[in-house]
Amino acid sequence: MEIQCSTCKIRPASSNYKTCAICRERARKQRKQRLADGKCQSCGRPRGSDGTKQRCHSCFERDSHASKIRHQKIRHKVLQYYGGKCACCAEDREEFLALDHINGGGRAERRSLPNGDFYEYVLKNWPTHIRVLCHNCNMALGFYGYCPHQFSCAIHNTL
Repeated sequence: MEIQCSTCKIRPASSNYKTCAICRERARKQRKQRLADGKCQSCGRPRGSDGTKQRCHSCFERDSHASKIRHQKIRHKVLQYYGGKCACCAEDREEFLALDHINGGGRAERRSLPNGDFYEYVLKNWPTHIRVLCHNCNMALGFYGYCPHQFSCAIHNTL
């Protein structure tokens, strides 16, 4: 069963889209014309006075909020895939967790990504050189080359 275009409800939607090619082209032209007229490309209301913004303040706020929610969902999914807790100290509150490159090189890999969203890249590729660490363990490894949790465990095991 073909999915109908969500805009015209006449033609079938193109693959990977909710709309047909004709409606997408019509919307693209409408956005382009709104920008040329100095209006918000999303709603058509007047946009910022500096002339550089493509959207009005309310559309910018709406889109920013939606983007933040989307990123949080992706981050949650990625953290859960890799265990959902710090590999060193078992901290499991997501606010404190981060992805760590096991053998280093995280900065170079993040900078090589075209869109800069590392979590989306991980979601699509599931690399094996990644683990979850809390921010404390991750920073300690970066600054000192070891985590205090590992050091204290080694001391307790030798006593």
